[in-house]
Amino acid sequence: MEKSPGILFDEAFSHHEKGLLPEAEAGYRDVLATDPDHAEALHFLGVLLHQKGEFEAAIKSIRHADQLTPGNPTILYNLGVVLQEAGDFEEAEIPYRNVVELSPGHISAWVNLGNLLSDKGAHAEAIECHRNALKLQPDLAEHHLRLGTSLRRVGDIEGAMTQLGVALTLAPDDAGIHSALIETSPLEPGIDFQALAARTREWSRRHAPRDTPPFSGQSKSLEDDSPLRIGFMMTDQIHSLAPRILPPLLEVFQRDPTVYTVCYANRRLSCPRHERSRKASDLWQEIAEIPDGPLYQQIRADQIDILIDLAGHAPGNRLSVVALRAAPVQISWMGAFDGSGMAAFDYLLTDEILLPGTHGSVITELPIHLSRHFVAREAPSDAPPISEPPLGRQGYPTFGCLAPPEMISYPIIQIWSELLHRSPDARLLLVGKGMEDPAIRTRLAGLFTSQGVAPERIRLLQADSESDAFAACRHIDLALDPAPVSSYEGAFRALWMGVPVVTCPGDAPSSRLANSLLHFADIEGSMAGDWGQYIDLALHLVEEKSLLTEVRHKIRPLIQASQIFDHGSFADELLRRLREIHSHSQA
Repeated sequence: MEKSPGILFDEAFSHHEKGLLPEAEAGYRDVLATDPDHAEALHFLGVLLHQKGEFEAAIKSIRHADQLTPGNPTILYNLGVVLQEAGDFEEAEIPYRNVVELSPGHISAWVNLGNLLSDKGAHAEAIECHRNALKLQPDLAEHHLRLGTSLRRVGDIEGAMTQLGVALTLAPDDAGIHSALIETSPLEPGIDFQALAARTREWSRRHAPRDTPPFSGQSKSLEDDSPLRIGFMMTDQIHSLAPRILPPLLEVFQRDPTVYTVCYANRRLSCPRHERSRKASDLWQEIAEIPDGPLYQQIRADQIDILIDLAGHAPGNRLSVVALRAAPVQISWMGAFDGSGMAAFDYLLTDEILLPGTHGSVITELPIHLSRHFVAREAPSDAPPISEPPLGRQGYPTFGCLAPPEMISYPIIQIWSELLHRSPDARLLLVGKGMEDPAIRTRLAGLFTSQGVAPERIRLLQADSESDAFAACRHIDLALDPAPVSSYEGAFRALWMGVPVVTCPGDAPSSRLANSLLHFADIEGSMAGDWGQYIDLALHLVEEKSLLTEVRHKIRPLIQASQIFDHGSFADELLRRLREIHSHSQA
């Protein structure tokens, strides 16, 4: 007797629950062969196809199920999940919104919707989503983590640290939550380098082995002339510095037969820069689904001589694998400017401006001071020509800052307010992602008003891309580096458009990023020794239109003539230093 669609579905679903995906898929397809509009079979076939990574087919199947049974929160939620993982964030937002309207108690939908909104810069709505999830599950550390992350993005660092602290109290063994607190710490007003280092060491004390194990594998001998095998541990942060720096370096190494590169990507990454890295690496390993133990064994099997971590404490880091000593030599670079606090890292790759020799004793790692800027960049290909300073056409100076809202601290607002008081006609333009968000606008307007600055003197401009930031520079006479964390990308974009940058570096490397860039680009007269000098420099540089015009047309050629874009010589020095370190480790 032929089985009914209901019995076939029950059998397929049972296989699915047991993880028998081929049998489950065959069963769901048998159901649909008999009943093409069987909503449950379409739904769970879509879920299964998503598990296999077949996103397009999964979306088609779940959409069909949704059309047959509209308003089903479970189907809508799974549609949102697949769309989100497929990278279609705008479309994913729609079913998530429908779910929370139909089922306000659906915690996961609130969380995912909050994450999507936060990523696109709709922070006020994201905060509300995470608060709703927290009301439903007040003792779950993850909700405090998500809320803390969203509060950080609007610049509420005190609120962020409070939520992250609560999350860590609820889940003291959660290394990821503790990493989020470490990553937020440099933004805390008044914190110094020593305190930052102490916090990273506390992370290591809690989450890394008490005694870092020595590398126990078979290391390459000094007589071995096989290629030096370099591994790069990558996180999923598309907008971090590493994806901009790594591709051209890998392309140089690709032409060198004495080097073999392996990239460990902690997510299916789809941005163009990651695709370049994939093509330029000798081996590309997707590691998001690999637990720490097997990943440790994989790195060992790949016979990595030097493992370079690019993530630090950023979301998606795999510091727990680094702590197991997966390679004979382990180096931190770009992800943890202020040091990792981990004894498992042997070295920190930096430069003398970012981490002066006198500060090296603060960190756990041994600093590798390059004789040049700590990275080599690529010249932007889509930047517009240099424009004239807006002072000439407006009759008043416009200061600007290109930085995310989280970098605009209350102390720097106090400094900028004093600057505006001393230049009564001046305006301030703040450029960054999320600047249109109501929560950010309210915070910034309130803080400047509290310092006696009229609202019409402050303008906020949304910039979702590098092109947007470049375009905004035509409205800025002088760029102001924020504090306590320096805006490296903001400084670079301003300089590339000919806009001079004023910075006041502190002790921590995270406060010295623009300082390093200016130094190695041979741009003088923009680095202040204290905040009084910072204001004086800014006022001096906007005093005369002719001076601004002269400076504006000199800056890009200065950067172009510097070593900052010389990937060949950077790769040569880096490789020489890595070989020295590797030889030393074998001696």
